[in-house]
Amino acid sequence: MKCDAHNDKANKLLSVSDPCVHTLKHEHGEMILCVCVDDLIICSSNEDELSKNIVKKIEDKYGIKEYKELDFVLGIEVLQRKDHILLSQKAYVQRLLKKHNMEDCNGVRTPMSPSQKLTRNPDGEPADETTYRSIIGGLAFVMTCTRPDIAFAVSKLSRYLNAPTKDHMQAALHLLRCLKHTTEFCLHYPRDGGRKWNIYVDADHGGCLDTRRSTSGRLIFYNGCLISWKSKRQTVVAKSTAEAEHIALSDAITDGIWLKNLAKEIGIDFNDTTIHEDNIPCLQIAKNPIITQRTKGIDISCHHAREHIQNGTFNSQRIGSTEQTADMLTKPLSPATLTPFVDKIFARHR
Repeated sequence: MKCDAHNDKANKLLSVSDPCVHTLKHEHGEMILCVCVDDLIICSSNEDELSKNIVKKIEDKYGIKEYKELDFVLGIEVLQRKDHILLSQKAYVQRLLKKHNMEDCNGVRTPMSPSQKLTRNPDGEPADETTYRSIIGGLAFVMTCTRPDIAFAVSKLSRYLNAPTKDHMQAALHLLRCLKHTTEFCLHYPRDGGRKWNIYVDADHGGCLDTRRSTSGRLIFYNGCLISWKSKRQTVVAKSTAEAEHIALSDAITDGIWLKNLAKEIGIDFNDTTIHEDNIPCLQIAKNPIITQRTKGIDISCHHAREHIQNGTFNSQRIGSTEQTADMLTKPLSPATLTPFVDKIFARHR
């Protein structure tokens, strides 16, 4: 259900973790309200008794433009099926391609070519900065809402918003061509499943050629559904792969704690949370704090990961590199490597 309310104010039942999420309990059931400016998404366990009652009060006080089953919100198409829900930005992607005269381009299978090494090049041929920023802004919105597969490429290209060159523009147009090829991709959410959290964490050591900082990537799944993702260049230079992985692990745990707290506040029960990491030294450091020449450079703030693993808040599990889905958030991948990860996350628009 969706309604557009005006001047909606926070109430005493708002979430501590996210003040835009409100929980209401009633003798006939319970409700979750998510507010974004003047858009209001309502999830209710009893539509007849609870939703209509609350919506009537909102309508009387603020006025409602539209109230119906949720099918489109914030540029995201919501396809509700009998046994699953799909989130798609097909229409937005098509408008983005048309805006930049790319609607008839030839598609490509990967967001970024593994052979292309982008750097800040003051001597390179300059590109139009306004056009470049417009492309990256549109891509960033798609990435944030429904497309984790382009997160690394968008993060990488966002580093060159000032004084972009032709090489950067070429990479941005390549990413638009990837969206052309993958317009049908939808995030897939089945209605039934377990209550387990899975976090995939990875890092690319020294991948930024400008700063030699590493890139962290993480994916958080609940009930087998992807609910959160991030690709971000680390704020410090890591002196080893284990150190870079440990920084990524710490950041992922911080995000995982926030999501679990939010889940508790809206009444979601869950069992264990497993962190999947493919770097053995990183897992060894997290479980056994041995100070060596290789590890003593890790900032103290990263060591909180060990505490949460040792006290059982998070379980750690070693997986192979071919199973590390977060790998696509840390570096460009070939089509053969990327496809299994993409198939795990996306369904196709029907």
